[in-house]
Amino acid sequence: MIPKVGQLLRWYDNTVLNPDGHDNDLGIVKEVRLDAVDLFNESEHAYAVIIDWCKGPHDSYHDCTEYEESITDGEIVVVR
Repeated sequence: MIPKVGQLLRWYDNTVLNPDGHDNDLGIVKEVRLDAVDLFNESEHAYAVIIDWCKGPHDSYHDCTEYEESITDGEIVVVR
């Protein structure tokens, strides 16, 4: 699922390595770059996500595979 600009995200640090959760962060989708997207074929969606994180502050770049894996693993959670 392609994220939307302005979407609020929560990042959870690895709970095994950091059980107290001090490195958790809150961010917002700053930019979504679409690359060679075939809107009629979901497997062809190629995009990059730029997230602006509060701690630091700093930006992070995720290609579609990295972003979707982070969502699936629960490392990044969309705040609704």
